[in-house]
This record gives sequence, C-alpha cells and structure tokens, in this order.
Amino acid sequence: RSVMPFCAVHALIDADILKYACGFACQKTLWVSEDGPALTIKKVKGGFQVNSEDGASTLYEGVRTKAEVLDQLPVAYTETVVPEPDGYCRQTVKQMLTGIIKAAGADTYQVYLTRGKCFRFGVYSEYKASRVNTPKPYHLPTVEEYLIEHHDAIVCHEIEADDALAIQQTEAAKRGDASIICTIDKDLNMVPGLRYDWGKGETYLISEEDGLRSFWAQMLSGDSDDDIPGITGIGAVKSKRLVQGLDNKQCKQVVTEVYEQNGMLDVFERNAMLLWMLRKPLEQTYNKTYAEFMAGSEQY
Repeated sequence: RSVMPFCAVHALIDADILKYACGFACQKTLWVSEDGPALTIKKVKGGFQVNSEDGASTLYEGVRTKAEVLDQLPVAYTETVVPEPDGYCRQTVKQMLTGIIKAAGADTYQVYLTRGKCFRFGVYSEYKASRVNTPKPYHLPTVEEYLIEHHDAIVCHEIEADDALAIQQTEAAKRGDASIICTIDKDLNMVPGLRYDWGKGETYLISEEDGLRSFWAQMLSGDSDDDIPGITGIGAVKSKRLVQGLDNKQCKQVVTEVYEQNGMLDVFERNAMLLWMLRKPLEQTYNKTYAEFMAGSEQY
C-alpha cells in the first residue's frame, strides 16, 4: 500500500528499534574452541546451519535452540562477539536512517530514543522482565551517541520513544501538519495517521477507528515482547476478529466481558495503562490512577 500526502512530511523515527538493528548488524558471533576452527551458528528453516572457518557446513535439522546444537558438537565451544569498527557502525546507521527517510517520502525528520525506565515499570513490576538478561549489541552506545550528536536525537525519560512518536503525531494532526511514524513496532498501529513500516517497505494510513480497534485487540492478546499478559487462548488473529467492525464503545464492552469471563477483571486497568500509547505529555495524562490516565487521552 502507498498513501502519501501532497505536502511537506515530517518523519517521526523510532530509534529504539533502529539502534538494535544497526548494533546487531555491526557484529558477528563466533563460537571458538581450542581444538578446532571457529564456527557460526545460524537459525534456518527446519533447524540450524553451522558453518566452519575451514569451509565445512552442517545442517542440524529438527533442532530448536543453539544450546541443542552445542550439545551435539564433539568439543566445547565458547561464544565470542566480534564487532565491526566504530566507523563502519556509524556509516551503517547513517545509511539505514537515510533509507528510511527517503522511503517514507519525508522532507524533515526527528529521531527518538528511550533512556532509563519509563513509568510503566511502576505500573507493573514484571514489565519487560524477560529482557533483563538479553544480550545487547556491542555498539549500542556508539549508535546512541552518533544519533544524538549527528542527528539531534531526542532522548525520552519517563516515557518511551513510542509514546513520543504518538504524542508528536497527535499534535501534528491538530495543527494540520503531515507527519509519518516510521517503525516496525506493532504497538504504534493504535495511533491514527500515516505509518511507514521499514521492515515490510509499506506506507499506510491508520484511521482513528482502526487505531482504537488495534488497542483493544492488544488488550485481548497482550504483548509477549513486553511481558504483558493477555487472555489465555487469544492470540493476535483471534483478538482482531473479536473486535472487527466494532466501534470504540462496543470494543470496550466486548473486551471487558472477556476479561470478566476469564477472571482477569482486576488487571484490566493495569493492562490498559501498559498498552496505551500516550497522546499528551506524561504530566498531563499520567496521575497514577486509571481514570485520570485515560481521561487525558482524547481518542480513548
């Protein structure tokens, strides 16, 4: 799909995703052993492909994890991260950023980064808990520094970059300005306006109604990436089907009933606060109660 306005467009770029994509692209992981050549292990359809520096290649079919592959190797291997040079990393970020801006058809742009814990950690102690021990790219500080120093990235505290994008898109719409959110994050599908998904290479328009249905669908399915539990047995496909064609009031009624039927009504408000993308600055919307929080969000 391609939907582009006939006026100047301002790109709102989610650099939280960009920084990880570029960081991991600028390093390679080798598995080294004292008794043999270094290996690379790559996930492929049906298993894992193990390539050796001496040119040998082996497909491990039916294997689900790298740990299972390592268990089958004849000697012990240790994981080693080999980063590319800093200059290569900065050039990679520049190229990716330039490509996004061009593909989005933007005339100007603003980059947003998250730093530190946002307010959601105070709402739910398990928010993003599974990410605590997840390895980060070696060049993550390099990418962030480059985006701040050379692309005037705005660093978000207390809120996430997602929230900043949603707030800025909402404010632009009120002014009658054209903005486009650039991200691959599904969470921002609840925000009305233009969207460019650089993973799919698609530009599309989200209506206010579709945005709200996306929010309510997430209320049902939850968000496993952020450790927000949804309703057991309801995934992304079923949740969308349950709210399809409904208006906001009907969506809320259906979702509330499903929560009640599943004994989860006590976490309804908590999940709403975790999943909803802000539309106004934090101090105007988040006052530690659900009623005040949602009262500050006009589309809700």
